Amino acid sequence: MDEKQIMVNKYVTKEYIKGYGLRTPETYFLGQKITKDIIDWLPDEFVIKHVDGSSGDCVLVLKRDQDDQDKYIDPIGNVLTVDDLVSYEHKWKSRTFLVEERIHSHPKLVEISEVDDAFIDFRSYIKEGRYWMSRMRVPTKSSGGLANTCRGARVFNINHGNSFVSDIFHGEDDDFIEVPYYREMEESCDRIGKIFNGIDFYGVDGTIDPRGKFIVTELECVPKLHLKDGVKL
Repeated sequence: MDEKQIMVNKYVTKEYIKGYGLRTPETYFLGQKITKDIIDWLPDEFVIKHVDGSSGDCVLVLKRDQDDQDKYIDPIGNVLTVDDLVSYEHKWKSRTFLVEERIHSHPKLVEISEVDDAFIDFRSYIKEGRYWMSRMRVPTKSSGGLANTCRGARVFNINHGNSFVSDIFHGEDDDFIEVPYYREMEESCDRIGKIFNGIDFYGVDGTIDPRGKFIVTELECVPKLHLKDGVKL
């Protein structure tokens, strides 16, 4: 299979890189229709997304309400019922989606966000088979609790030399924030660079979990850079 074909399907990507020892979220379900029986079978926390989606379209991050087992809560407190989830399929537009394990970010990272238990997403870039740079995307309430920059998530540069970060859009100096286990992420990206050595430039998305392990959530064969003037490839 062509390397780009592997990258555009999130399920195929995860299964492929697992074979090389990379850590990825567990897949619970893959299909085009979700039923009440499937929802009842799922664990208390999970993520639903298109296998070929981009820009965070139709992503649901959910946790079962412990007071009402038929309700689910998203990162900013919105409530969805089981019936809501079953009827949500019209948004999939007959596209295949997957339900996967909800990964939690390291507590030191979660402290940065105004959203409780936020998923702090790292977009790293691989250039000519080697790790090049990373951005840290932090969910906000206006972004719906998702690390989606199109919806208002904050974006931070990471200083490759000392793993500290700074907000690139608001001009704020946040050098007091240090990314824990940054080298773990860098090493994982270098390993991925050796796997997909037929593509000169692409993105790796993931987070650092509470154990300090880098978890790869997906790859982007045509990543958006949003670089400042003067930054050259």
